Amino acid sequence: MQQTDIDSLKGTAILIGKEAAKSQLGIVVTANGKKMVAVAGSPGSVPNSVSRCKPAEDVAHCKIDISEGGKMTITNLKSANATFVNGLEVDKKTINPTDKIMLGKDRYCLDLNLVLTTAVRLVASSAPKQYSIKHLERVWNEYEKRTEAIQRRQQRMNKWRMLPLMIGSLSSITAAVCGAMSLGNISLYITIPIAVLSFVIYFVTFIRKDTSIDDRKKATKDLYKKYVCPNPDCRHFMGMIPYEILRQNKKCNYCGCTFTEK
Repeated sequence: MQQTDIDSLKGTAILIGKEAAKSQLGIVVTANGKKMVAVAGSPGSVPNSVSRCKPAEDVAHCKIDISEGGKMTITNLKSANATFVNGLEVDKKTINPTDKIMLGKDRYCLDLNLVLTTAVRLVASSAPKQYSIKHLERVWNEYEKRTEAIQRRQQRMNKWRMLPLMIGSLSSITAAVCGAMSLGNISLYITIPIAVLSFVIYFVTFIRKDTSIDDRKKATKDLYKKYVCPNPDCRHFMGMIPYEILRQNKKCNYCGCTFTEK
């Protein structure tokens, strides 16, 4: 077994004993907050001198703890059991992958490599799946651009709709000034074109259809469809969370898969 495989077992505990149903080797691994069970070896290969493995009760013949630093320690779990390392009976001892481990008075030869390989497989199956969310950056940026364009269009339309009111106010002021200066005829030549222009602008802005609400709904609907967890078994909407925040969360709140930007 390679060192990289053993590294994946750091921080785990492995219970080892006899599986009762077919007298195989029972292996229980606790990792990532989960307890996983497997059997190994041929049926009938484990003698009765090896204590039974009972996952629900955390009972077994012995236990191997692998520290965060990668150190392996084997512990004999019952005084009635017998655990041997390189021919010497031990209660607790630091071991290496090359050490010879035997269990019970029959000195059942434990295949440590098989135990570790099985544990690696169990840990790998329990680890959260990892998916790339790089494509979600483009989805979010596209949504922001669309909503920003809608806002700018609304602002322009609001300015145009304010223009007739401003022109009307200018017309009133002009009429008042011309009246005060006894320029009534001139007032008509000025105020009437202004009023016509104001009406034309109002009419144009009135008949122009404002699609902002529909466009915003469509942009949001597209976001709901595309801005989802990349795990095909999940596909939950990530929420109105900017991509920069999403990448900091590093995992899906629904399925627990982890995110990568590769």
